[in-house]
Amino acid sequence: MKDILMVLPFVSSSPLIAYCRGVYGDATDVDFVGVEGGRDPVITLADIEFNVPGILQRIIQAEKEGNRAAIVGCFGDPAVVAARQLVSIPVLGPGEATFSLASTLGDRILVVEPCDDFTYATERTVQALGLRHKVVGVRTIETDVCTNVPSTENARELGDKCLRAVEETRAQVIVMGCIGFSAFVDGIRAAFHQRGVCCPIVEPGITVIEHARMLLRLGLNHSRMMFPKPKTLHA
Repeated sequence: MKDILMVLPFVSSSPLIAYCRGVYGDATDVDFVGVEGGRDPVITLADIEFNVPGILQRIIQAEKEGNRAAIVGCFGDPAVVAARQLVSIPVLGPGEATFSLASTLGDRILVVEPCDDFTYATERTVQALGLRHKVVGVRTIETDVCTNVPSTENARELGDKCLRAVEETRAQVIVMGCIGFSAFVDGIRAAFHQRGVCCPIVEPGITVIEHARMLLRLGLNHSRMMFPKPKTLHA
């Protein structure tokens, strides 16, 4: 049994599960799973919300089976608050973890999203976290990051788009608004380096994994004053 379980908002048979296992292959203490039943493929925010019951059931199962922490593998953090009310183990969301880190790295944060459909949800997250004064823009680059095979060419293209957005917004930190960006981040950073631009790029997948590891090392959990410990495990 691995310490950390990341529950992705895709059905278990989705090739995107294998994609994430490959991208985060170095995270040997993390298992990556999907949900049983639900929308497939997941393209829009509505599809993700439709799969929330499956996410919750899988996190409940994770606690029963002995996982020490759970992650909802979606930048929009669907079902995170509800899951914290249902289980005793830490439950983390990439969006919250990434914004928390980014806010310590600079005062002007730019969020890069793969498509327009998720922009509104990200803006709501920014508002809920009290970071409207720091987030200077939410930009889309219109790319399917999970099916677009990373290459020098497309990483350079994404890097150019991010650079233009940085110049337009005078951003000091970039938050990649999808865990699917992980395979492209090194190439985007290289494009920035080649142009002499020193701007931290925060990728949500590895950020939330490291956050979960930190909580486990420190023996910390979410406040049970806010999320009372469940009296019984759910069936």
